[in-house]
Amino acid sequence: LSRETLCISDGEIADVLVAWVEQNHKSPEGVIHLLRKHANIGMLDPRERAQLLPRLSAARLEDWGKQAAHAPSRAINSPAVLASLRFEYDREKLGSPFLGYWVVVIPSAATLLPCQGCCTSLASGACCHILDMACGDSLAYFMPHRRVRPVSF
Repeated sequence: LSRETLCISDGEIADVLVAWVEQNHKSPEGVIHLLRKHANIGMLDPRERAQLLPRLSAARLEDWGKQAAHAPSRAINSPAVLASLRFEYDREKLGSPFLGYWVVVIPSAATLLPCQGCCTSLASGACCHILDMACGDSLAYFMPHRRVRPVSF
């Protein structure tokens, strides 16, 4: 469950672990430890949480449902990594700046990005209409607080 390359959300891993208890494959005591270690209830969207909370009570795992968010989210499988990261940032109302802390955009030339708005758009996964890239120009993205494993380009 701790593998970095396992692309499964906190909600999905919680769903699997709760099912283990529901199907009498594991005890609630063993699963509560796994939930605390591998899933963060704070990363579930309201719909996922609403569906999972009754199951947690029935499986005697409600203590995990009451926990505060404490761990970084698991890897997610996303066709738009930057947009997903921006959505998480906006949803969690994180105090740090998105551009420069969560995502750093590094152009191959200082003149490639004409304004900060263009840089912020690119960091959020949007396009920048005034970006004019020539042959040999490149953009590098650095996400210091998340692991990203591209599966295609």
